[in-house]
Parts: sequence; C-alpha cells; structure tokens
Amino acid sequence: MMREVRFCIRIRRKKLLYVKVFIVSSMTGIGIWKAEEVKHSYQALGKIYHLIGMMKNELSYAGSEFGEMFECLSKKVDAPYRNWLLGMNIQMERRDGKTFSEIWEDNVNGFLKESGLGMEALNHLKMLGRNLGGADRQMQIWSMERYLKQIELQMDEMRKDIQMRMKVRICLGASAGILITIFLI
Repeated sequence: MMREVRFCIRIRRKKLLYVKVFIVSSMTGIGIWKAEEVKHSYQALGKIYHLIGMMKNELSYAGSEFGEMFECLSKKVDAPYRNWLLGMNIQMERRDGKTFSEIWEDNVNGFLKESGLGMEALNHLKMLGRNLGGADRQMQIWSMERYLKQIELQMDEMRKDIQMRMKVRICLGASAGILITIFLI
C-alpha cells in the first residue's frame, strides 16, 4: 500500500514538472514571438522607406504620372506593397469620384494594415497621401522628402533600442512563465 502511494506521488511530481516546463517554454515562446514582431515592424518601415524613395525618384527624374508610376513600381516590390500599388492604379483608372487622398487612404487601410507597420507609421503614410493629392509636382516631391526624413528618424530611434526591446520581451515571457508556474504550486 505504501509503495503504491509513493509511486503515485512520483508520477504526479513528474507530471507537474512536465506542466511547469511546458508553461515556462510556451511563455518564453510567446516572448520570442513578440520580439520578432518588433523586428518585423522595423523591416516593414525599411520597405516603405525604400518604396517611397522609389516613388520620389519616379516623380523627380522620370516625370511619371501617379497611375503609371504605381503600375511600374508594383512590378518591383512584393506583397502587400504590390497589391497596394496595383489597387491605387486600378482605382485611379476607374475614377469613381474619389479624390487622390481618399483613394490613397482606402488602399493603405485595405492593403497595408497587416504589413507590420505600426499605427503611427500608417497614420504618417495616410498624411503623406493627403499632401500628395492636392499639390503640384515640387510640393509632392518635397512632401515625400519630408516623409522619408521622418521615417529615417523613426528607424534611428527603433534601431537604438531594438535589441533591448527584443531581450525585454523574451525575458518578460520567460518571467511570466516562471511566475505562473510558482502560482500553480
């Protein structure tokens, strides 16, 4: 009888150990996942920086119109940016009575929500569309240059603390797992 009780206790301890290891591991995994989101956000900002730079060059040097520029650039980028540019081109050709800034904002909301750009970056991008819609060529180029400088500043700020943010998120995940494990005991 006593032997059976000891055996049951050992089995329960083993199961509890497995549960503890699982909890700590899964919470650490969540921390790593959140850290990757920070990295992905930084990379998405770099992609939009590159794309807006290409747009500025198309306007400055090639003298392209927006529809032609969107179609041309869509061949050089991957989704979701390709879909965004193609959507812009299609809606501009349709001319449904919408202004350029409305088309821009609709497509940013429709195609770039899941791109990894943060809300602040999306709002700045929408603001760029408002500035591009009712301006002459020089003002459009100036707006793009100003937007690019804004992104540079944001990326510099992110670059300074991206490693720290990633480590903090991983540590928070592991700490949360340990804390939950302690409360389960």
